[in-house]
Amino acid sequence: MQKQAIEQALKLAPKLASKPTQKQAQKQAQKQDHDSYLARRLILHVKMEMWKSFNSYKLRNQINDAFNQKESIINPVIASVTRSKTGFSIILTTMPEYNAEFLLEKQQIWEEFFFQNLKFAERCTKWYKIVVHGVSVLPFSIDDGLFILRNEIETFNPSLKLLRNPNWLSSKENRQTKRHASIVFTINDEEQAKKAIQKKLYIAGLQLVAESYKSAEATTQCQKCQKLGHSTRDCINQECCQICAKKHYTKLHKCNICETMGVECPHIKLKCINCGENHRANSQTCAIWERQQTSPAKSDIAMENSPDFAVVISNKW
Repeated sequence: MQKQAIEQALKLAPKLASKPTQKQAQKQAQKQDHDSYLARRLILHVKMEMWKSFNSYKLRNQINDAFNQKESIINPVIASVTRSKTGFSIILTTMPEYNAEFLLEKQQIWEEFFFQNLKFAERCTKWYKIVVHGVSVLPFSIDDGLFILRNEIETFNPSLKLLRNPNWLSSKENRQTKRHASIVFTINDEEQAKKAIQKKLYIAGLQLVAESYKSAEATTQCQKCQKLGHSTRDCINQECCQICAKKHYTKLHKCNICETMGVECPHIKLKCINCGENHRANSQTCAIWERQQTSPAKSDIAMENSPDFAVVISNKW
């Protein structure tokens, strides 16, 4: 009996040993497919005027026709012309036998179809987005403040190399009354991003600790002020009730008749803080919700070169 068990184990051993190898090979193949797909995408940053006459089908055909006429390429070069989720860029995706590098080399062929609306073009790369809370506002409030802030980050954190200047997440008006505010910057190195989590960062004399973060989508609703576009954690606004729109937390909402707390009851008149109509602030029938879901995002932070890794930095003092 024992001999049979040993023989069976020996037969199964090669199969069991091969499973991790198979999984590793599958992951490697998936990564190669993803990298190949990214290599086929070219990001065109355009002006808002572009959307007045934007026609994906027409643009695709025009570009392919131009390659046919000027380069004698019979088969299509462009597979799709799509608008990014942010509404600030257009993505040209090539057929598998071409890539973004080819499009950049042949830019004179296709750029005419974007008229004067094309700002610049760049390859689609993986970006790792980092948000920093609690950054001192005053030292970086001058005209070249963001450039100085970038130098500050790279000088005192030598492992970090930013792709471009950081951006404030709040408006200039809001920062005038604040000593600290949040910024966002991007890097294209995964190891740098991981180190930002593992080690302390230094910005304007403060030691900052990194933690994982998921960016708020345009339809993310704050449970404190009930506004769309930011998370509850990052909210600096006045608290507002989701039920009656008064200035108190929803959990503190109280009915003077039935004395229920934090819940909707038959005695209360519903009011939405966002549109003023008689429904809860989180109602999917709200006109503000519908508008937010059908219009492009107002921020260009989450561009089409979207990160699959992001961290948030917050000070712990």
